[in-house]
Amino acid sequence: MHCIVRPLANPRIRLDLSDCLVEAIARELGRRFGGNPLLNRLEAEAHLGQLLRAQQAHAEPPQFNLTTNLNLEEMTDDLATSSDRSM
Repeated sequence: MHCIVRPLANPRIRLDLSDCLVEAIARELGRRFGGNPLLNRLEAEAHLGQLLRAQQAHAEPPQFNLTTNLNLEEMTDDLATSSDRSM
C-alpha cells in the first residue's frame, strides 16, 4: 500500500510518503524496544498497511453533484456510445 499526498502548492505532484513513514515507525520501534532493524522495518510496514486499510475502510466516497438535462436512459445510451468509441 502507498501513502500518497498532493502538496497544496502544486496538487499535480504526487508524493509517495510510504518509505518515510515506514522508516519513522521502524526507528521509533527500535528506539523504544531495540531489536533487529530489518524486523523493525517489516513490523513497521505491517503497521502502516493496517493504518491505511483502516482509513480506507472508513473513508466516505467522493461527493459530487451531477447536473444534466438528460434523463437516466439518455445518459446510459450516451455513456455506452462513448465507451464503444474508446475501444
